[in-house]
Amino acid sequence: MIKSWAMDVEIFPNLFSVTFVNLQHYMKVFADCNDGSNKKNPIALTEKLSVTEIKSRLDKIESKIFWISDTDDSQLLDIAAFINSMQAYYDTKIDENGTVSQIPVRTDLFGFNNQGYDDLMIKGFMMHFNRYDNTKHLITYLYSLSKKIINLQSDKDAFYGDKDLDLLRHYKLPYATVDLQQIFGLHSASVVVDKEGNRNKFGKSLKQTSINLKWHELLDFKLPPIDEEEYEVYWKKRDNYRGMSLAHINELITNDFDRYVLPKYIEPMLYYNKNDVFLVCEMARQKPDEIKLRYAITSVFGVNVLCSARANVADKLTVKFYSDMSGLTKDKFIKGRTDRTLLSFNKIIFPHIHFKTPELQQMLEEIKKISVYHTNNSDFSKEITFRGTTYKLACGGIHSQDPPRVCVSNDDFVYLHHD
Repeated sequence: MIKSWAMDVEIFPNLFSVTFVNLQHYMKVFADCNDGSNKKNPIALTEKLSVTEIKSRLDKIESKIFWISDTDDSQLLDIAAFINSMQAYYDTKIDENGTVSQIPVRTDLFGFNNQGYDDLMIKGFMMHFNRYDNTKHLITYLYSLSKKIINLQSDKDAFYGDKDLDLLRHYKLPYATVDLQQIFGLHSASVVVDKEGNRNKFGKSLKQTSINLKWHELLDFKLPPIDEEEYEVYWKKRDNYRGMSLAHINELITNDFDRYVLPKYIEPMLYYNKNDVFLVCEMARQKPDEIKLRYAITSVFGVNVLCSARANVADKLTVKFYSDMSGLTKDKFIKGRTDRTLLSFNKIIFPHIHFKTPELQQMLEEIKKISVYHTNNSDFSKEITFRGTTYKLACGGIHSQDPPRVCVSNDDFVYLHHD
Protein backbone atom coordinates (compact mmCIF):
# COMPACT_ATOMS: atom_id res chain seq x y z
CA MET A 1 0.00 0.00 0.00
CA ILE A 2 1.21 3.49 -0.84
CA LYS A 3 0.30 6.58 1.14
CA SER A 4 0.46 9.63 -1.12
CA TRP A 5 1.00 13.18 0.09
CA ALA A 6 1.89 16.42 -1.66
CA MET A 7 4.33 18.85 -0.08
CA ASP A 8 6.11 22.18 -0.34
CA VAL A 9 8.87 23.91 1.65
CA GLU A 10 9.23 27.63 2.28
CA ILE A 11 12.16 29.38 3.95
CA PHE A 12 12.73 32.97 5.10
CA PRO A 13 15.55 34.51 7.15
CA ASN A 14 13.55 33.91 10.34
CA LEU A 15 11.01 31.22 9.42
CA PHE A 16 10.91 27.68 8.02
CA SER A 17 7.69 25.92 7.06
CA VAL A 18 6.60 22.64 5.48
CA THR A 19 3.06 21.95 4.26
CA PHE A 20 1.72 18.48 3.54
CA VAL A 21 -1.64 17.69 1.89
CA ASN A 22 -3.14 14.20 1.73
CA LEU A 23 -3.20 13.55 -2.03
CA GLN A 24 -5.46 10.50 -1.78
CA HIS A 25 -8.01 12.50 0.21
CA TYR A 26 -7.80 15.29 -2.38
CA MET A 27 -8.53 12.79 -5.18
CA LYS A 28 -11.51 11.44 -3.27
CA VAL A 29 -12.99 14.87 -2.52
CA PHE A 30 -12.86 15.91 -6.20
CA ALA A 31 -13.59 12.51 -7.76
CA ASP A 32 -16.82 13.86 -9.27
CA CYS A 33 -14.97 16.49 -11.34
CA ASN A 34 -14.87 14.51 -14.60
CA ASP A 35 -16.43 14.63 -18.06
CA GLY A 36 -19.02 11.95 -17.30
CA SER A 37 -17.71 9.54 -19.95
CA ASN A 38 -17.06 5.86 -19.38
CA LYS A 39 -13.44 6.60 -18.56
CA LYS A 40 -14.47 9.60 -16.46
CA ASN A 41 -11.63 11.80 -17.66
CA PRO A 42 -10.76 14.53 -15.15
CA ILE A 43 -11.72 18.11 -15.94
CA ALA A 44 -10.72 21.39 -14.29
CA LEU A 45 -12.46 22.08 -11.00
CA THR A 46 -13.75 25.40 -12.32
CA GLU A 47 -15.56 23.59 -15.14
CA LYS A 48 -17.64 21.69 -12.60
CA LEU A 49 -17.78 23.68 -9.37
CA SER A 50 -18.19 27.26 -8.24
CA VAL A 51 -15.25 28.98 -6.55
CA THR A 52 -17.17 28.94 -3.27
CA GLU A 53 -17.69 25.19 -3.51
CA ILE A 54 -14.05 24.59 -4.45
CA LYS A 55 -12.80 26.52 -1.42
CA SER A 56 -15.29 24.77 0.85
CA ARG A 57 -14.04 21.35 -0.26
CA LEU A 58 -10.39 22.38 -0.02
CA ASP A 59 -10.89 23.35 3.62
CA LYS A 60 -11.99 19.78 4.40
CA ILE A 61 -8.95 18.04 2.93
CA GLU A 62 -6.53 16.53 5.42
CA SER A 63 -3.34 18.55 5.72
CA LYS A 64 -0.39 18.98 8.05
CA ILE A 65 1.12 22.45 8.31
CA PHE A 66 4.29 22.99 10.32
CA TRP A 67 6.44 26.04 10.91
CA ILE A 68 9.20 27.24 13.19
CA SER A 69 10.69 30.68 13.61
CA ASP A 70 13.76 32.13 15.28
CA THR A 71 11.61 32.74 18.39
CA ASP A 72 9.17 29.78 18.26
CA ASP A 73 10.35 26.16 18.28
CA SER A 74 7.06 24.60 19.42
CA GLN A 75 6.67 22.52 16.24
CA LEU A 76 10.31 21.57 15.75
CA LEU A 77 9.97 18.00 16.97
CA ASP A 78 6.56 17.65 15.31
CA ILE A 79 8.15 18.24 11.89
CA ALA A 80 10.84 15.65 12.48
CA ALA A 81 8.34 13.15 13.91
CA PHE A 82 5.94 13.46 10.98
CA ILE A 83 8.72 13.02 8.42
CA ASN A 84 10.10 10.01 10.29
CA SER A 85 6.60 8.50 10.41
CA MET A 86 6.84 8.06 6.63
CA GLN A 87 9.35 5.25 7.07
CA ALA A 88 8.24 2.11 5.22
CA TYR A 89 6.81 -0.66 7.39
CA TYR A 90 4.66 -3.80 7.32
CA ASP A 91 1.04 -3.55 8.44
CA THR A 92 -0.12 -6.80 10.07
CA LYS A 93 -3.66 -7.88 9.21
CA ILE A 94 -5.71 -10.73 10.69
CA ASP A 95 -8.82 -11.81 8.76
CA GLU A 96 -11.94 -13.43 10.20
CA ASN A 97 -10.38 -16.90 9.80
CA GLY A 98 -7.40 -15.92 11.88
CA THR A 99 -5.02 -15.80 8.92
CA VAL A 100 -2.18 -13.37 9.50
CA SER A 101 -0.80 -11.36 6.58
CA GLN A 102 1.64 -8.49 6.33
CA ILE A 103 1.09 -5.66 3.88
CA PRO A 104 4.05 -3.41 2.98
CA VAL A 105 3.27 0.27 3.47
CA ARG A 106 5.29 3.19 2.15
CA THR A 107 4.81 6.93 1.68
CA ASP A 108 5.32 8.83 -1.58
CA LEU A 109 5.67 12.62 -1.53
CA PHE A 110 4.57 14.53 -4.63
CA GLY A 111 6.00 17.95 -5.35
CA PHE A 112 7.12 20.45 -7.99
CA ASN A 113 10.92 20.47 -8.33
CA ASN A 114 11.05 18.69 -4.97
CA GLN A 115 13.88 16.50 -6.21
CA GLY A 116 16.01 19.57 -6.92
CA TYR A 117 14.98 21.72 -3.96
CA ASP A 118 12.45 20.57 -1.34
CA ASP A 119 14.08 17.18 -0.72
CA LEU A 120 17.45 18.83 -0.15
CA MET A 121 15.86 21.25 2.30
CA ILE A 122 14.18 18.37 4.16
CA LYS A 123 17.48 16.52 4.28
CA GLY A 124 19.19 19.63 5.63
CA PHE A 125 16.52 19.95 8.32
CA MET A 126 16.62 16.27 9.33
CA MET A 127 20.43 16.26 9.52
CA HIS A 128 20.66 19.44 11.60
CA PHE A 129 17.46 19.97 13.62
CA ASN A 130 19.06 18.45 16.75
CA ARG A 131 22.50 20.01 16.30
CA TYR A 132 21.72 23.57 17.31
CA ASP A 133 20.82 25.06 20.66
CA ASN A 134 17.96 27.10 19.19
CA THR A 135 15.92 27.42 16.02
CA LYS A 136 17.52 30.76 15.19
CA HIS A 137 20.78 29.08 14.20
CA LEU A 138 18.96 26.19 12.50
CA ILE A 139 16.95 28.57 10.33
CA THR A 140 20.09 30.57 9.52
CA TYR A 141 21.66 27.35 8.22
CA LEU A 142 18.54 26.38 6.23
CA TYR A 143 18.25 29.86 4.74
CA SER A 144 21.89 29.79 3.56
CA LEU A 145 21.34 26.26 2.22
CA SER A 146 18.33 27.47 0.22
CA LYS A 147 20.36 30.31 -1.26
CA LYS A 148 23.11 27.92 -2.30
CA ILE A 149 20.66 25.51 -3.96
CA ILE A 150 18.96 28.30 -5.90
CA ASN A 151 22.19 29.99 -6.96
CA LEU A 152 23.77 26.76 -8.20
CA GLN A 153 20.79 25.31 -10.06
CA SER A 154 21.70 27.15 -13.25
CA ASP A 155 25.18 25.58 -13.19
CA LYS A 156 24.83 21.80 -13.32
CA ASP A 157 28.52 21.09 -12.72
CA ALA A 158 28.66 23.37 -9.68
CA PHE A 159 25.35 22.03 -8.36
CA TYR A 160 26.49 18.41 -8.42
CA GLY A 161 30.08 19.24 -7.52
CA ASP A 162 29.33 21.11 -4.31
CA LYS A 163 30.55 19.07 -1.32
CA ASP A 164 27.84 20.26 1.07
CA LEU A 165 25.04 19.36 -1.34
CA ASP A 166 26.70 16.05 -2.17
CA LEU A 167 26.70 15.19 1.54
CA LEU A 168 22.98 15.93 1.73
CA ARG A 169 22.26 13.72 -1.28
CA HIS A 170 23.62 10.72 0.60
CA TYR A 171 21.11 11.21 3.41
CA LYS A 172 18.37 8.58 3.16
CA LEU A 173 14.89 10.04 3.34
CA PRO A 174 12.09 7.84 4.73
CA TYR A 175 9.79 8.52 1.77
CA ALA A 176 9.88 8.13 -2.01
CA THR A 177 9.85 11.27 -4.17
CA VAL A 178 7.59 11.95 -7.16
CA ASP A 179 8.64 15.15 -8.96
CA LEU A 180 5.85 16.34 -11.26
CA GLN A 181 7.99 19.07 -12.79
CA GLN A 182 10.34 16.40 -14.11
CA ILE A 183 7.61 13.93 -15.11
CA PHE A 184 5.83 16.48 -17.31
CA GLY A 185 9.07 17.96 -18.65
CA LEU A 186 8.30 21.40 -17.21
CA HIS A 187 11.94 21.89 -16.13
CA SER A 188 12.76 22.47 -19.83
CA ALA A 189 9.42 23.56 -21.26
CA SER A 190 11.04 25.96 -23.73
CA VAL A 191 14.42 26.29 -25.43
CA VAL A 192 16.03 29.52 -26.61
CA VAL A 193 19.07 29.47 -28.91
CA ASP A 194 21.46 32.36 -28.24
CA LYS A 195 23.69 34.14 -30.75
CA GLU A 196 26.45 31.58 -30.23
CA GLY A 197 24.11 28.73 -31.10
CA ASN A 198 23.87 27.44 -27.52
CA ARG A 199 20.54 25.94 -26.50
CA ASN A 200 19.33 27.36 -23.18
CA LYS A 201 16.44 25.59 -21.49
CA PHE A 202 13.83 27.46 -19.47
CA GLY A 203 11.40 25.87 -17.08
CA LYS A 204 7.74 26.52 -16.49
CA SER A 205 6.84 27.75 -13.01
CA LEU A 206 4.10 26.38 -10.84
CA LYS A 207 2.25 29.70 -11.19
CA GLN A 208 2.31 29.42 -14.99
CA THR A 209 1.13 25.83 -14.73
CA SER A 210 -1.81 26.91 -12.56
CA ILE A 211 -3.17 28.84 -15.56
CA ASN A 212 -3.17 25.67 -17.67
CA LEU A 213 -4.94 23.87 -14.83
CA LYS A 214 -7.62 26.61 -14.82
CA TRP A 215 -7.03 27.00 -11.11
CA HIS A 216 -9.49 29.30 -9.38
CA GLU A 217 -6.93 31.32 -7.42
CA LEU A 218 -3.64 32.48 -8.91
CA LEU A 219 -1.46 33.51 -5.98
CA ASP A 220 2.01 34.96 -5.72
CA PHE A 221 3.43 35.66 -2.30
CA LYS A 222 3.64 39.42 -1.91
CA LEU A 223 4.22 41.29 1.32
CA PRO A 224 3.25 44.93 1.83
CA PRO A 225 6.09 47.48 2.04
CA ILE A 226 8.30 47.25 5.11
CA ASP A 227 6.63 49.15 7.95
CA GLU A 228 8.00 50.60 11.20
CA GLU A 229 7.53 47.31 13.07
CA GLU A 230 9.53 45.33 10.57
CA TYR A 231 12.00 48.20 10.22
CA GLU A 232 12.95 47.81 13.89
CA VAL A 233 13.63 44.11 13.35
CA TYR A 234 16.33 44.85 10.76
CA TRP A 235 17.93 47.39 13.08
CA LYS A 236 18.11 44.79 15.85
CA LYS A 237 19.12 41.71 13.84
CA ARG A 238 21.10 42.96 10.85
CA ASP A 239 24.15 45.11 11.51
CA ASN A 240 24.44 46.12 7.86
CA TYR A 241 21.01 47.81 7.98
CA ARG A 242 21.57 49.92 11.09
CA GLY A 243 21.48 53.62 10.44
CA MET A 244 19.53 53.27 7.20
CA SER A 245 16.20 54.95 6.68
CA LEU A 246 12.97 53.01 6.19
CA ALA A 247 12.78 54.13 2.58
CA HIS A 248 16.34 52.99 1.91
CA ILE A 249 15.71 49.52 3.36
CA ASN A 250 12.57 49.19 1.23
CA GLU A 251 14.70 49.94 -1.81
CA LEU A 252 17.37 47.39 -0.86
CA ILE A 253 15.14 44.43 0.08
CA THR A 254 13.09 43.71 -3.03
CA ASN A 255 12.67 39.93 -2.67
CA ASP A 256 9.93 39.06 -0.18
CA PHE A 257 11.61 35.74 0.59
CA ASP A 258 14.60 37.71 1.93
CA ARG A 259 12.44 39.50 4.50
CA TYR A 260 11.70 38.68 8.11
CA VAL A 261 8.16 37.34 8.40
CA LEU A 262 6.36 39.07 11.23
CA PRO A 263 3.69 37.16 13.19
CA LYS A 264 0.95 39.07 11.36
CA TYR A 265 2.22 37.73 8.01
CA ILE A 266 2.53 34.05 8.98
CA GLU A 267 -1.09 33.11 8.29
CA PRO A 268 -1.22 34.55 4.73
CA MET A 269 2.18 32.98 4.03
CA LEU A 270 0.92 29.55 5.09
CA TYR A 271 -2.22 30.05 2.98
CA TYR A 272 -0.04 30.83 -0.05
CA ASN A 273 2.10 27.77 0.63
CA LYS A 274 -0.94 25.50 0.97
CA ASN A 275 -2.33 26.83 -2.30
CA ASP A 276 0.89 25.75 -4.02
CA VAL A 277 0.52 22.24 -2.59
CA PHE A 278 -3.07 22.08 -3.83
CA LEU A 279 -1.73 22.91 -7.31
CA VAL A 280 0.55 19.87 -7.10
CA CYS A 281 -2.47 17.75 -6.14
CA GLU A 282 -4.45 19.16 -9.05
CA MET A 283 -1.68 18.35 -11.52
CA ALA A 284 -1.73 14.74 -10.34
CA ARG A 285 -5.55 14.63 -10.53
CA GLN A 286 -5.89 16.12 -14.02
CA LYS A 287 -2.96 14.23 -15.61
CA PRO A 288 -2.77 10.81 -13.94
CA ASP A 289 -1.70 8.76 -16.97
CA GLU A 290 1.92 9.94 -17.09
CA ILE A 291 2.25 9.29 -13.36
CA LYS A 292 0.69 5.81 -13.61
CA LEU A 293 3.09 5.02 -16.44
CA ARG A 294 6.08 5.86 -14.20
CA TYR A 295 4.74 3.59 -11.46
CA ALA A 296 4.18 0.76 -13.94
CA ILE A 297 7.69 1.02 -15.42
CA THR A 298 9.23 1.22 -11.94
CA SER A 299 7.34 -1.89 -10.85
CA VAL A 300 7.93 -3.99 -13.98
CA PHE A 301 11.60 -3.20 -14.64
CA GLY A 302 12.82 -2.37 -11.14
CA VAL A 303 14.11 1.04 -12.22
CA ASN A 304 13.01 4.12 -10.31
CA VAL A 305 11.59 6.56 -12.88
CA LEU A 306 9.19 8.39 -10.52
CA CYS A 307 11.09 11.63 -11.17
CA SER A 308 11.90 11.10 -14.84
CA ALA A 309 10.83 12.87 -18.01
CA ARG A 310 10.14 10.61 -21.00
CA ALA A 311 13.65 10.98 -22.44
CA ASN A 312 15.18 10.20 -19.06
CA VAL A 313 12.96 7.11 -18.74
CA ALA A 314 14.45 5.83 -22.00
CA ASP A 315 17.98 6.55 -20.74
CA LYS A 316 17.43 4.65 -17.50
CA LEU A 317 15.88 1.66 -19.26
CA THR A 318 18.74 1.55 -21.78
CA VAL A 319 21.26 1.48 -18.91
CA LYS A 320 19.20 -1.22 -17.18
CA PHE A 321 18.99 -3.43 -20.30
CA TYR A 322 22.66 -2.99 -21.18
CA SER A 323 23.68 -3.81 -17.62
CA ASP A 324 21.52 -6.95 -17.60
CA MET A 325 22.85 -8.19 -20.95
CA SER A 326 26.51 -7.31 -20.39
CA GLY A 327 26.74 -8.27 -16.75
CA LEU A 328 28.44 -4.94 -16.03
CA THR A 329 27.32 -2.55 -13.33
CA LYS A 330 26.40 0.98 -14.35
CA ASP A 331 29.58 2.56 -13.00
CA LYS A 332 31.66 0.22 -15.17
CA PHE A 333 30.35 1.52 -18.49
CA ILE A 334 28.31 4.70 -18.07
CA LYS A 335 31.40 6.91 -18.32
CA GLY A 336 33.27 4.65 -20.68
CA ARG A 337 32.76 6.92 -23.66
CA THR A 338 35.60 8.32 -25.71
CA ASP A 339 35.85 12.11 -25.48
CA ARG A 340 36.75 13.56 -28.85
CA THR A 341 38.02 17.08 -29.48
CA LEU A 342 37.82 16.68 -33.26
CA LEU A 343 35.23 14.87 -35.38
CA SER A 344 35.69 14.24 -39.10
CA PHE A 345 32.43 13.76 -41.02
CA ASN A 346 34.22 11.47 -43.45
CA LYS A 347 34.70 8.92 -40.64
CA ILE A 348 31.03 8.78 -39.67
CA ILE A 349 29.38 8.80 -43.12
CA PHE A 350 28.78 5.22 -44.22
CA PRO A 351 30.60 4.28 -47.46
CA HIS A 352 27.40 3.01 -49.09
CA ILE A 353 25.82 6.48 -48.99
CA HIS A 354 25.40 7.73 -52.59
CA PHE A 355 23.19 10.24 -54.43
CA LYS A 356 22.05 10.32 -58.07
CA THR A 357 21.58 14.06 -58.59
CA PRO A 358 24.62 16.30 -59.20
CA GLU A 359 23.73 18.83 -56.47
CA LEU A 360 23.44 16.18 -53.78
CA GLN A 361 26.58 14.42 -54.99
CA GLN A 362 28.47 17.70 -54.67
CA MET A 363 27.01 18.33 -51.21
CA LEU A 364 28.14 14.87 -50.04
CA GLU A 365 31.71 15.44 -51.24
CA GLU A 366 31.86 18.82 -49.52
CA ILE A 367 30.53 17.45 -46.23
CA LYS A 368 33.07 14.61 -46.21
CA LYS A 369 35.82 17.25 -46.05
CA ILE A 370 34.39 18.93 -42.94
CA SER A 371 35.66 18.43 -39.37
CA VAL A 372 34.05 20.00 -36.29
CA TYR A 373 35.34 20.82 -32.83
CA HIS A 374 32.05 21.66 -31.15
CA THR A 375 28.40 20.85 -31.78
CA ASN A 376 26.96 24.26 -32.53
CA ASN A 377 26.00 26.19 -35.63
CA SER A 378 29.24 28.15 -35.70
CA ASP A 379 31.13 24.92 -36.45
CA PHE A 380 28.81 23.57 -39.11
CA SER A 381 25.93 25.12 -41.00
CA LYS A 382 25.18 24.56 -44.67
CA GLU A 383 22.31 25.44 -47.01
CA ILE A 384 21.31 23.58 -50.16
CA THR A 385 18.45 24.15 -52.59
CA PHE A 386 16.97 20.97 -53.97
CA ARG A 387 13.94 20.83 -56.27
CA GLY A 388 12.68 24.25 -55.29
CA THR A 389 13.12 23.94 -51.52
CA THR A 390 16.03 25.33 -49.51
CA TYR A 391 17.29 23.14 -46.68
CA LYS A 392 19.57 24.08 -43.81
CA LEU A 393 21.89 21.41 -42.42
CA ALA A 394 23.41 22.07 -38.99
CA CYS A 395 24.50 20.17 -35.89
CA GLY A 396 20.90 20.13 -34.69
CA GLY A 397 19.56 18.40 -37.81
CA ILE A 398 18.02 19.34 -41.15
CA HIS A 399 15.23 21.89 -41.60
CA SER A 400 13.46 23.17 -44.67
CA GLN A 401 13.11 26.92 -45.09
CA ASP A 402 9.49 27.24 -46.13
CA PRO A 403 7.80 30.61 -46.78
CA PRO A 404 4.74 31.24 -44.56
CA ARG A 405 1.52 30.19 -46.25
CA VAL A 406 -2.05 29.11 -45.64
CA CYS A 407 -3.09 25.90 -47.40
CA VAL A 408 -6.81 25.20 -47.76
CA SER A 409 -7.76 21.73 -48.97
CA ASN A 410 -10.59 20.94 -51.40
CA ASP A 411 -11.70 18.03 -53.58
CA ASP A 412 -9.01 18.74 -56.19
CA PHE A 413 -5.88 18.97 -54.03
CA VAL A 414 -4.24 16.91 -51.30
CA TYR A 415 -1.45 18.62 -49.33
CA LEU A 416 1.43 16.41 -48.20
CA HIS A 417 4.52 17.23 -46.15
CA HIS A 418 7.60 15.05 -46.47
CA ASP A 419 10.12 15.20 -43.62
